[in-house]
Amino acid sequence: MRAGPWIAVAGALAFCSSAQAAGDADAAKGIVVEHCVACHKAPDYQNPDRSEAAGAPDFQAIADNSATYTAARLRDFLRKPHYPMGGLILSERDIENLVAYIASLRARSR
Repeated sequence: MRAGPWIAVAGALAFCSSAQAAGDADAAKGIVVEHCVACHKAPDYQNPDRSEAAGAPDFQAIADNSATYTAARLRDFLRKPHYPMGGLILSERDIENLVAYIASLRARSR
């Protein structure tokens, strides 16, 4: 049996699974509005009640610092509850959507 066709099939499956893992920036907007803007400043979302004291980074600043805030680091961070959102547990889909949302901010600032 030749390995060539199997390698092609494995490559195609890997591409499909990575494409399915990509998030939807628009789908993250509900999470941003419902949970994130209580502490984070986010483009296009105004929240006069936002807690400046929380010290949460601005989403655009996160997006603009892609060397520090890589997609992998964002995923790792979002998998863990963080203050004051200790009770918020995001699904993997929500995490992928939030990572895509932040990536869309990167593209927006260029």
